[in-house]
Amino acid sequence: MPPTVDASERARRLAELAAAVDARGLAERVRKAALLPAEDEAGFLHHFLALRDFDVGGALAMLVANLEWRASLGLDALADMSLAQVTGVDERVMAHWYPAWHDGLDRAGRPVGWAKLGAFDVAAVSKTVPLERLRMFHLWERERMCRRLRKASALRGERIDRMTLVLDLKHWGTRLMSRAALAFAEELMGLDTELFAQRVGTVYVINAPFMFSACWALLTPFMGKDTLDKVKLFSADALWRPALLAAIEPSEMPVEYGGTHHVAMRDLGTPAPPPNVGVLVAAARVEPDVGFIAAARCGCMGAGRQ
Repeated sequence: MPPTVDASERARRLAELAAAVDARGLAERVRKAALLPAEDEAGFLHHFLALRDFDVGGALAMLVANLEWRASLGLDALADMSLAQVTGVDERVMAHWYPAWHDGLDRAGRPVGWAKLGAFDVAAVSKTVPLERLRMFHLWERERMCRRLRKASALRGERIDRMTLVLDLKHWGTRLMSRAALAFAEELMGLDTELFAQRVGTVYVINAPFMFSACWALLTPFMGKDTLDKVKLFSADALWRPALLAAIEPSEMPVEYGGTHHVAMRDLGTPAPPPNVGVLVAAARVEPDVGFIAAARCGCMGAGRQ
């Protein structure tokens, strides 16, 4: 934010942006996109002003683009779908290829998302789950996390509008960083920037191998400074375990990461055949919000908490 934009000027520009939104007939769409009660419409608009250094024209253009993206992708309806409806496969299949889940809160009251990405093989997974469905799964996961922000706000009695992510890169290798994988990662980061700006507070990347830094350098040009400042990269256990414990209570953290909560997730470094459940036809039934991703009701992983 430019130092010349003081509190009174920020308030004036926020009012100007709100008036422009109302003049364009976008007020109702903004209300639906805001994380009520985690944030109100003013808080939602403030995100876009901050991202554009309080330039009202730039913030309005970004906001309109964001709302158009949401409408074209049907994100409001997407969040009400089940994992099987989004991916087209049984949740045990996704759990096998992509052990990821929402579980607990950090010390600031933010919901925490966990993912074992070290051996996530885009080429192998896309043979079962097409890339287009993987993209929608990513958006579905982000939308569900935003709903958890609402719940966290109600629980704490204060505004919680950002999430914490822990990404485990154990077993990562350059063999997994194909041109297609890099392009897919770039696309997902672009979607996060366009659709979920300012929704992530901190990203802990743990068990990062030495060679990851070289590949990381290929991705950083596509990230803004604000995004890069949020990422905390760790390699050795001796470094990331204290960092996680400083940010998350042990009772809110899985045992394997230094906590006391038992969540059994498949280690991607351990060979195992995928569940023989086949590809499902998406059911018409809409399941209730379960508050986590790929929840285990099988032996390959354990259920997270809402």
